Amino acid sequence: MWRACTLPGPGRVSPDFLPLDPKNLWVYGAARPVVFWGAHGNKGGGGPEPRGPLIRRGGNCRNMHEEPALQGLSSPSEEPRSRQPERLLVCLGPSSLAFGLVRTARRLAEVQGAAWFALYVETPGHERLPETQKGLVSQALHLASQLGGQAVKVSGFHIGPEILSFAREKQISKIILGKPQKKRRFPLWGGSLVDYLVRHSGPLDIAVISGEAGAEGEVQSASAGGKTPGLRILREYLLAAAGVGVCTALAGVLFPYLTFTSLVMLYLLTVVVVSVSLSRGPAVFSAGAGVAVFAYIFVPEYWSFKIIHPEYVITLLVMLGVSALISELTARIRYQARVARRQERQTAALYDLSQRLGEAEDLHTLMDAAVEHLSRVFDGRVSLLLPRENRELEVAAGSPLPGDDVREAMVASWVFRYGHLAGRGTQTLPAVRGTYVPLTAGDRPLGVLRVELPQPDHPQVSDALPLLEALARHLGLALERDKLCREAREAQVAMEAERMRNTLLSSVSHDLKTPLTVIAGSASSLLEGEEVLDAATKRELTQTIYEEAKRLDLLVH
Repeated sequence: MWRACTLPGPGRVSPDFLPLDPKNLWVYGAARPVVFWGAHGNKGGGGPEPRGPLIRRGGNCRNMHEEPALQGLSSPSEEPRSRQPERLLVCLGPSSLAFGLVRTARRLAEVQGAAWFALYVETPGHERLPETQKGLVSQALHLASQLGGQAVKVSGFHIGPEILSFAREKQISKIILGKPQKKRRFPLWGGSLVDYLVRHSGPLDIAVISGEAGAEGEVQSASAGGKTPGLRILREYLLAAAGVGVCTALAGVLFPYLTFTSLVMLYLLTVVVVSVSLSRGPAVFSAGAGVAVFAYIFVPEYWSFKIIHPEYVITLLVMLGVSALISELTARIRYQARVARRQERQTAALYDLSQRLGEAEDLHTLMDAAVEHLSRVFDGRVSLLLPRENRELEVAAGSPLPGDDVREAMVASWVFRYGHLAGRGTQTLPAVRGTYVPLTAGDRPLGVLRVELPQPDHPQVSDALPLLEALARHLGLALERDKLCREAREAQVAMEAERMRNTLLSSVSHDLKTPLTVIAGSASSLLEGEEVLDAATKRELTQTIYEEAKRLDLLVH
């Protein structure tokens, strides 16, 4: 096999190519360096097959070390091939089986020692999902974060391209997604998400696991859940029909004074107004209804769908296409604006909370600032529960727990014990009025945050869960930081106390040691020189012993 070779002729080595020592490699002076690695036969076709770099004999040659493009060139055997670390990506959908996908991805990541991500792509269809499925998405992402993965939620119009874009950005090596359980009604129309990823994934590995319902190319529609507010949808379609009717009445009044093109512009303006005010379905309906009414009333022959001139057919087709395009683009702009507003709100809330927590001087100020900020963000009642010495929770700041429902305290204890999200808006213990979020620092629980919204059945409750979890993480980190600061201050005080104690003991020891030494010396002199010492000396030593003993008594007392 030949690597990195550019032959001047047929794809084989001629006798003009000879092996050289890699330390003194010469390259034929061409537009590109010609370097050959591998084995080749000698001129006679026999003998040993030397390995190493080959150059062409003759011609304008230069030393490899004089060619900047070839500096550092070495034999393939000398180039260790660096292996990229494994990275797994699990794609989630609005289904309870997403939890199984998360756990499977975590097991695979542990076996391979790989980092892993959990991704959910939010499309415009996410807005039409039932609240139960929205809550499942939030909880699946929360579970992935708890199990050591990185939970990511991105917005886009098509799931497949967003998944591949994220995978290439994060250098993912394997994509894990659920196996579609429902057969497509039109298998030739586009294919499933699995088909798309397999066709466009390139070098990425695709792992399909059984059990993920709804893994098609788009999010399940609200009609599949059966809980979409039908009255609201009906009202939007009636408004769209009313808009087309008002436009038709105005066009009928202005018909003698306006040209054919001007009447078309009126209907296009109606499509724009309906698209800006209502959702995508009524906008498309207004486009089709407007074209049909215009063709029936204002195109010769009048009051008939029979069209005399062929150019009118082209005009109506262009009008239909432009109307559909306007409704689609307007719906996309509205969706992007809604996502941008939500992200701006979340960013502002996180920034404001970080500022307030950073300015807090003690624990009580920190908790009061957090409760006041969360109450304003969610417009509800907020309670912060921290454990006492016996590990029982008590309300440390905010509103007290409702006294008429003992389940509230039980749910709070359960969340603190197991570290899982629970309460209203979730799939775990949803019968209570509040939503409970654990406050953790690493794997250690610090407390529980309770938020009771004024309208617990509002459709935006499940969408508020990611923001609530992010704020709870910030609050948990702030509590952990405050605890570490208090422990550092206590340790500093203990160190100062120990230093002062040692200094005091050293001083006291010195003060006690001096008189004891004098007493011991004087007493030993009296004992040893009893026969040779005169009376005056003995009296002086006895006086010294008495004075030092009296001084020692003063130090002790």
